[in-house]
Amino acid sequence: MFEEIVNETREKFEIGENSQKLLSILLAMIEDKENGGFAGFLETFNRAGLGSLAASWVNSGANMTLSNEQTESVFGEGTLHEMAAELGIEYEKTVSATAFLTPHIVDRLTPNSEVPDENEFRSLLGKNQPLTKKAALPDVQTPNADDNMYLRIVLPIIVLGILFAIAFSFCS
Repeated sequence: MFEEIVNETREKFEIGENSQKLLSILLAMIEDKENGGFAGFLETFNRAGLGSLAASWVNSGANMTLSNEQTESVFGEGTLHEMAAELGIEYEKTVSATAFLTPHIVDRLTPNSEVPDENEFRSLLGKNQPLTKKAALPDVQTPNADDNMYLRIVLPIIVLGILFAIAFSFCS
């Protein structure tokens, strides 16, 4: 889904495999439930006075570009410096690549010109499981039917053996 824009970012900004890492960071920001998920991510653009800009990425039609200055006002210089440090690339390249990637990511995640709900979002990313508490738990092996069959046979034999032992001790 994002391979084309990752490759374009890699070539345009000469950041190599960091283009994939930057995509992952941005997707994590978009997916972050503590900040309101996708809708919360878009709300940061509204708060920065860039709601119409973000709306152009969601709606069909031409996507407006995001400038480096706008990127700094939305993400904050501190966050962008942290991203640059995590990626191991220059701050300016991080800002420029983020400004380039963000509209493309939002555009690809809104193919129907609307913000997807959480499960649709996960499906778009190839994470087809709905988010539930059960899905977050580690896999635990449950006994299969064969295991239950052995318990149904062995347990009564053990109980009968104990009963015979008690009966024999009373009779003697």
